[in-house]
Amino acid sequence: MGKKIRYRQARMRRATGEGAAETTSWIPEQFAVVGGVVDLCDDGEWTRDWEVLSVSSDVLEEAPDWRKAIRGHRKQTGDALPRGRGS
Repeated sequence: MGKKIRYRQARMRRATGEGAAETTSWIPEQFAVVGGVVDLCDDGEWTRDWEVLSVSSDVLEEAPDWRKAIRGHRKQTGDALPRGRGS
């Protein structure tokens, strides 16, 4: 069995033609170094040269699954229930 990958949440910035873009993402702990530069993949599209601005002290043992989180939220709030007719 391979080594477990731990994840930290990082805030990052990348220069764009219009100025700069910022994002927050969970990245492997080995890359979560302030001042480091990483490449990110979103739905198969890679963007390069994100500078790590800050890193959270929180650690996850597996990458978060946003689909599961949305499903869980919908179940807890009732948003997953069918809507009544005429509403």
